[in-house]
Amino acid sequence: AGGTPNVAITVNNGDEAPTAPTVTPGVGWDFTGWDPVLPATITADITTTAQYVPITYTLTFQVSEHGSLDGVTTQTVEHGMDGTAVAAMPDAGYEFDRWDDGSTENPRRFTNVLTDITVTATFTINEYTVTFQPGPHGTLAGGTPNVSANVPHGDAAPAYPAVTADVGWEFVGWDPILPATITADVTVTALFEAVVPTDPAGEFELVFDS
Repeated sequence: AGGTPNVAITVNNGDEAPTAPTVTPGVGWDFTGWDPVLPATITADITTTAQYVPITYTLTFQVSEHGSLDGVTTQTVEHGMDGTAVAAMPDAGYEFDRWDDGSTENPRRFTNVLTDITVTATFTINEYTVTFQPGPHGTLAGGTPNVSANVPHGDAAPAYPAVTADVGWEFVGWDPILPATITADVTVTALFEAVVPTDPAGEFELVFDS
């Protein structure tokens, strides 16, 4: 304060060092002191210079359950500079949802940093569709013609729907058989076999050919 750009003060030999002027650092810088430090008493001309360091900020990347981070998760960045990218990596069966500040950018990189920042990646479980098809010779309860169910990753397979075979056919099973737990979309189809007709009276016709 008081000089453009320097401040000069005249001091008698042996007098105490004067009070240093007020320093206003530029944007993005912190004043840290004078170099050299003035002696207690002045016995010669002396020049001292204000010292500065750049302001730094901390970028902190965190992760919730069901995922991990790829990159430098704690970064020290100077005022107005850029950080480096960090990617949110979901565990098997999950997908990246968003950062807790609402951003869906992934990988995430902060530019022109002007403050400390902390963000946390969140993930959602995958959901799969299990589809039951009736095949060509029957119908399924609860669907026209298919029945479907949405199942979270790793959950138990849903119950099979009831099957009604067409006249002259019988239901014999599903293809493929559902796994115990669901980890992907899957479609299964009801299988049928034709019913072999029999003579209800159990009688036979004998023909004598002469």
